[in-house]
Amino acid sequence: KSQVQSAKCYEIITEIEERAKNSATLNYNVRKKCRSETRRFCKDVEAGDSKILACLGLHRKEAGFSEGCTKALVKTELEKAIAKHPVQAGMDELKKYLSSHRGFFDKYGLILLAGTAGCVVMTGFVISFVVIRNKLWTPYNQMTVDTAAD
Repeated sequence: KSQVQSAKCYEIITEIEERAKNSATLNYNVRKKCRSETRRFCKDVEAGDSKILACLGLHRKEAGFSEGCTKALVKTELEKAIAKHPVQAGMDELKKYLSSHRGFFDKYGLILLAGTAGCVVMTGFVISFVVIRNKLWTPYNQMTVDTAAD
C-alpha cells in the first residue's frame, strides 16, 4: 500500500481493506485461517452482510476454534458484525442456555408420565378386582352362611 503512487489506486485499496474488515469472505486472513471453523460452525449461514463473520465471532470461544482464526478475527470489526445480526446471536445463546438449564420436568417428565400411567392402570385393576370379587363371591358367601344357619 505504501508503494502505490496513484491516488485513485490508493483509494481503491483503502476501500477494499475497510470492506475486508466487515466480511469473512473478502478478508484473506479470515478466509484462509478460519476455513475449518467456517465449515464446522457456520455451514448453514448464508454469505453476505457480515453474517459469516458474526457467526465466527459467536463461536470463537468454543472448543475446536483455532488460535490462528481467533487472531485473524481480531483484525476485523467483529463486534459490529455481531451487533448487525442479533437474532442469530440470540438464537445460538438461547439454544445453549436451554440445553444447559433443563428443568425438572424436562429431565424427569417421561419417568413421571410412565409412573402416573402405571399407577392409574394398577388402581383400575385393583378397583375392578374388588368389584368383580364382591359381585361373584358375595352370593356364594351368603349361601354358605345361609345353609349353615338352616
